[in-house]
Parts: sequence; structure tokens; C-alpha cells
Amino acid sequence: MIRLDPHVVISSDNDRPDPPPAGGKRRSSQAGPADFETRARAVLARRPDLTPPDDRPSIEDAPIDELIDELQRRQSKLVDLRKQRDLLLRRLGALDEEIHALGGEVDAHAARGGNALSLADALADAVAVGVVVSPAEAAEAVRKRGYRTTAKRFVASVTNTLSKDERFGRVGRGRYERLAVGDDDDSGD
Repeated sequence: MIRLDPHVVISSDNDRPDPPPAGGKRRSSQAGPADFETRARAVLARRPDLTPPDDRPSIEDAPIDELIDELQRRQSKLVDLRKQRDLLLRRLGALDEEIHALGGEVDAHAARGGNALSLADALADAVAVGVVVSPAEAAEAVRKRGYRTTAKRFVASVTNTLSKDERFGRVGRGRYERLAVGDDDDSGD
């Protein structure tokens, strides 16, 4: 049984409840409780989005075969979306080649907010080998070298990058040392 406020009457015109009358008393022209339930059920049948959450079917009530079908449908959709993405990337590559053939240039680093280097590379360039920095100091160093960002939590991004980049090693809480890795030399600032 659906329990709704008996003072709310759903008008047949627009499915929106009418406000309760002043003083909280029903007028005689308003529907009684039995008529109200009938009208409410009719509205809910037309508007399932208004069904209270506890009356909606639960995933626990769904048969296993329906759940398996839904998972297969989603997996199939995922495969289709990946194919579409690959096709679009191929088309984009072809457009890039066409632009190059006409003598134009493609903005290859637009995805990095206009920065020529990734954040990890900018950090490695800004911090000299052997220097120990905090994420805030590293963030300031890359900004001074022209790295642009609109990130509200840029220092958090720097912290994450420092902790994952093999060119930096954690030497203490909130302190990272620039390591010499591979072809690195002491060319940083």
C-alpha cells in the first residue's frame, strides 16, 4: 500500500500536488482517502520516476539470468564504444597528417593545458639532481619556469606526481629528492 499525505491532492491536469488548504482542513470538494489512493496510483503508473525508492524493484529481486543479460549488454556496449573511439582516433590522425601536408601544425600539447612538457617532466627539469624539495616548493619551481595550470589543488597533483615518478624518491614526510635516473645529469635549476 502506498502511503502518501492525505492532505495532498494530485490534480488530473498536471500531476503536481495541490498545496493543502489553509488551516490544514480539507474542503468537501477535495477527494477522500480512497479516491486519493486511486488517483495517486494512476499518477504513479504514468510517472514511475515518482515511485518511492522502497517500492522500486531491487537488484536482489532480479533473476540471475536478467542480471547476466544486463552485464552482457553493457559489455557489448563497451566494445562498441571502444571501436568508435578507435575509429575517431584514426580519423583524427588522418586529419593531423592532412594538416601537416598543407604546411600547418597541430597543437600536440593542447591536452596538457598548453604546456610543452608533462607535469612530471616539468618537475624533473625544475629540480636539480640531489635537491630535496617539498611538493609546495616543487609546484612553485615549475610555475616560475612557466608551467601553466588552473588546478585548484595543484600542490596535490604535484605530490601525486612526485610519489609516482622514478626520478624522485621520498626521503621523509612531504620531502622528495631528485634522483639521477638514466641519462639525467645536473642540468636542472
